[in-house]
Amino acid sequence: MISFLLALAAVQAAAASATTPESCAAQIRSAPDKAVDLANAWRIAGGGLDARQCLGQAYAKLGRWAAAATAFEQAAMDAQVARDHRLADFRVQEGNAWLAAGDALKARRAFDAALIAGIASPELEGEVYLVRARTLVALDDQAGARADLDKGLALVPGDPFGWYLSAALAQLEGNLARAKTDIAKAVEGAPD
Repeated sequence: MISFLLALAAVQAAAASATTPESCAAQIRSAPDKAVDLANAWRIAGGGLDARQCLGQAYAKLGRWAAAATAFEQAAMDAQVARDHRLADFRVQEGNAWLAAGDALKARRAFDAALIAGIASPELEGEVYLVRARTLVALDDQAGARADLDKGLALVPGDPFGWYLSAALAQLEGNLARAKTDIAKAVEGAPD
């Protein structure tokens, strides 16, 4: 029995050492449950940030949002220690996973951390403001959501979903004139 377990461990270690982000992505597409096992073995074998990201993506594919968020959070903590440029990306993935898990407070913390870490492009920063605005609405902070939507739309004015979100918030705020204007911009950007 022990020799069988040792042989199994050796096979898993060999598979993990041959894992790449690309092979992990392929495994996630074909068999996400097996990708979780692969990512964990890869992480144990020294796969670092790529293994943690693979694990988070596999959990997300399975709809296990809290587990995905935790994996992305651990990747972000490791990225911070390593001063890896992907820190903000991991925080954004974490925030989206927490939002999908229904934990708006943890999502907000992750998005706040992403913005503090520094987003690589103005477009991505704008998208983070838009999604954080959704989080703030869930936390019943309409004023904060409005501020984030306005910042986000200033950075990504061509995002029709951002205009849709702004129109929905304007309706909640009782500002029907703004809702009408923002819906028109959303339809202009995405007529379908």
